[in-house]
Amino acid sequence: MQLSAIITQILAGVSRGSVLFLLSSGLSLIFGVNKVINFMHGSLYLLAMYISFSLATEVFQSLQFGFWLSLIFGPMCIAAIGGLTEVILFRHLYAKEHLMQMVLAMALVYIIGDVIKLSWGVMAKTISTPPGFTGNVEVAGSVVPTYFLLVIGIGIAVAISLWVIVNKTRFGRLMRASATDPSMTKALGVNVPWVMTAVFVLGSFLAGFAGVLNFPMSSASLGSDMEATIVAFIIVIIGGTGSVMGTFVAGLLVGIVEAIGIMFFPQVTIVFIYLLMVAIILVRPYGIFGRSTD
Repeated sequence: MQLSAIITQILAGVSRGSVLFLLSSGLSLIFGVNKVINFMHGSLYLLAMYISFSLATEVFQSLQFGFWLSLIFGPMCIAAIGGLTEVILFRHLYAKEHLMQMVLAMALVYIIGDVIKLSWGVMAKTISTPPGFTGNVEVAGSVVPTYFLLVIGIGIAVAISLWVIVNKTRFGRLMRASATDPSMTKALGVNVPWVMTAVFVLGSFLAGFAGVLNFPMSSASLGSDMEATIVAFIIVIIGGTGSVMGTFVAGLLVGIVEAIGIMFFPQVTIVFIYLLMVAIILVRPYGIFGRSTD
């Protein structure tokens, strides 16, 4: 096995990890603030891919930058869907048992799946790499697709932006206060329901953004939403609930482990991801960057 091939695979894993971070960060924010076990998160990720397919191949087909417009408007559509879902449905279940939230989320998974079948059929959809990023570049003697490096750069930029939002802005302080003690926060005059809706919208946008950004590297197919949801939950567990940097590090770890696993043991790659999660839990039950509640 040549070193250049290993480097290429690792960079592919980092690129995959960047997408997984974008997906998982939204799930982590929603669970950390709204306390919702959002099983439909992967369905929003998948729905964004199908919406962007229609936008890029039909609405913006005549434009060279059609993909980039779909990267903006696709996640915005998903953010709107997420916000409406929170206001109309999930908001009324915050005081209920988590089981009721899970049942609702699973029902929405099936509804979104049927909407996709009716609107786009059952065949997988693919999209071309956007112009300007179709070539390759040489990194440490290895040939890497330019688009992979773009995805890595976007992942890093979003990680830094989210960290600043959560830790250095007023909205971030309101998020943390609403997550820690919503009753006291509301008594201080904060519109907690608005904060929770905003978090749900942001988390849904990140899911949609991850889906569209990953689309040129993967196909959109029915059933892949549940896989995305499971992997996202694993990353949140590994990184620590509510931690942006923890989710980022965990996403990269899972992406690299997945890439190396595909290279050497393609048939049992998923096993290595679960083993990574178990190993982290045994050492730090609350995640790499999580905090103990004791």
